[in-house]
Amino acid sequence: MVYPILQQHQHLLDDVLAQLLPQWIKHGVSQINPEETAAIVGVIENLCIHISQFPLGSRANNLEIAIKEYETVLEMRPRATMAEQWAMTQNNLGNAYSDRIRGEMDQNIEHAIEAYEQSLQVYTRDAFPEQWAMTQNNLGNAYYSRIRGERAQNIEHAIEAYEQSLQVRTPTAFPLDCLQTGRNLGNIGKAEKDWETAMKGYGQAIAGVEQSRDWAITQYSKKEILGDAIGVYHGMIEVCYQAGQLDRAFTTVESNKSRYLVELLAATTVNIPDTATDDQRQVYQAYQQLRRRLDISGLQSGNSEELNSERLQLNELLNEIKGFDPNFAVTQKVERIKLSEIQSILDPKTVIWEWYISDDKFYCFVITENSIDVVISNEQQLEQLKDWSNGYFDSYVQENWNTLPEKLGYFWETLLLPQVLEKTPKHCDELILIPHQYLHIFPIHAVYNPENNLSLAETFKQGIQYSPSCQLLQKIEKKSRQRKEPKPLFFGIQNPTEDLFYGGLEVEIIAESFKPDTFVLKEKEASKTKLLEVNNIQQLRRSRYLHFSCHGSFNLDSPLDSFLLLAGETDKDRLNEQELETFKNEGFLKDEKGVIKPIQKLTLEDIFEKINLPQCELVILSACRTGLTGLSKGVDEYIGLGSGFLYAGSLHVINSLWSVGEFSTAILMIRFYQLMFDKNNPVSIHLALQKAQNWMKRVTKKDRIDWLTTLPFKDKKPYKI
Repeated sequence: MVYPILQQHQHLLDDVLAQLLPQWIKHGVSQINPEETAAIVGVIENLCIHISQFPLGSRANNLEIAIKEYETVLEMRPRATMAEQWAMTQNNLGNAYSDRIRGEMDQNIEHAIEAYEQSLQVYTRDAFPEQWAMTQNNLGNAYYSRIRGERAQNIEHAIEAYEQSLQVRTPTAFPLDCLQTGRNLGNIGKAEKDWETAMKGYGQAIAGVEQSRDWAITQYSKKEILGDAIGVYHGMIEVCYQAGQLDRAFTTVESNKSRYLVELLAATTVNIPDTATDDQRQVYQAYQQLRRRLDISGLQSGNSEELNSERLQLNELLNEIKGFDPNFAVTQKVERIKLSEIQSILDPKTVIWEWYISDDKFYCFVITENSIDVVISNEQQLEQLKDWSNGYFDSYVQENWNTLPEKLGYFWETLLLPQVLEKTPKHCDELILIPHQYLHIFPIHAVYNPENNLSLAETFKQGIQYSPSCQLLQKIEKKSRQRKEPKPLFFGIQNPTEDLFYGGLEVEIIAESFKPDTFVLKEKEASKTKLLEVNNIQQLRRSRYLHFSCHGSFNLDSPLDSFLLLAGETDKDRLNEQELETFKNEGFLKDEKGVIKPIQKLTLEDIFEKINLPQCELVILSACRTGLTGLSKGVDEYIGLGSGFLYAGSLHVINSLWSVGEFSTAILMIRFYQLMFDKNNPVSIHLALQKAQNWMKRVTKKDRIDWLTTLPFKDKKPYKI
């Protein structure tokens, strides 16, 4: 109510008002009963606060008015009889002087310090701990800005005040306040190159962020909290590097990468006590189901009526559970991964390159089983990376993009790969790439050295694989060890739109090598409705390999609406013309008469909610752009079709970053399976893919034709190559 009035009369917020208002206040108060004075003065102070924070008009005028009013209020609020209110006004006066634009800066800061110290005479830790901590934080700000006195002593006073404040503003008691003061302490330590103080401050700030995220109900809220505080993670990583604590820098990097997917995987089950009654089990299960739906849908929309209603339902279920299970954990807490934990799963010849993009630099950590090193860019090199990325995105949307090889040559230097390779042990022949933010959608494995034209894939002979984070890599490795070796059941989705001839052959030929352990939904049978039937869901649960040969599309604005196209069953199952624009190739998704075919979409949200793959080792999405992920400003979240299948239970996913050629994709996939299951020399998934890609690059047309004649085609009619 106050701001609209101030906005309407902002022309009156000037020096004249600053001079006259104290007189009007004193005169007005003198006309009322003493019993009413306290209430009126409280209203006046509230008006002071609003004026000091009013974003319109002259900021300088607004602060002058507020200072005059606070000083007037102090005259009418004697410390002897209204000590608590007097202390609050002193704190507010200190804030106004700290922000003051007019007057001499050094004198303004002195006034601010004096006001805060006056406030602390009443706001003691024992009597008013929360207010004491708030004022100590403000006093720390003032001392750090102080111009008079010895600089070193002022900094010492500032650090002392922040540390005093953090004794009350702990992560568990006041997480947001802890973030504020911890960030202040971290920033002062960083600026003064006092790395221990900086790590202490940023560490407390991050603990406050983590506590706030633990208390948040939905993933949307968690993401917002992390995004607002991402600067303290950037600061912590830098000061850990400066202090020579790369292990701690690594832990901080991991603590804000792909958190959504990590936490979803951790929260797939609710621990139901053995002693729970049947009725209680139903409440637990209802909570788990609703929580899962909120975690998924809540990522991209924070304020819809439906979501808000479901949040209320979730709170009601939570309160009901707390009634009979007071120790119930709202979330499965994800512990930070330690460097030693990820090193323990690496073999001697494997190296991890993990990127992290900060505000003014980017890092590439080089991790082996017994070492860690880092390459750091400067601000100019970060700008070059951004420029390269923007050029990549601009080219990406072009229909005929033939500049990729040239761009990948430039990317070699842009990513500082010569320096990264220098820090990589020469004996390492297997590479794990862990990108960050927009690096997730770049083909880093294909980047080549312009001096010898060798790509990274050709440099690391035992293959390259990607992971969203080290923590996910660790979880998947653990899941792999815990699984029993299932029968190699192959589940195929074969050409559901009936316009991918070679895609159909791809599944047909691959399935032959798995017989009799195959299950294929072919063409019209490969509908979403059919896929989600109970019997087929059971087959999915048993499958070790799941192969989609179809169309796909990624929705950058709404990743959960990304989809794989399956067969439709009725005339209602159709894409509209706007959706069809995604598929540029003439004739796709239309029959011989040009009529749009019935289509059903298996969305990322469907995959999260309805697909369960407890035995799956590999999902292949032989479709266009299935490897793209959403881009969240400042926050690293790996949200794409691939993440959906990782969440469903698959250990590995192969997908594509671009529109892919139907024929070449079919050849690549068939060759990939041959290499992976070679009876004489079977290889890992990532090495089989790399060998298949290298074979595709080097095989002659004659050798390719000879190879094709060895394939188990059902139909022996000639095919165009």
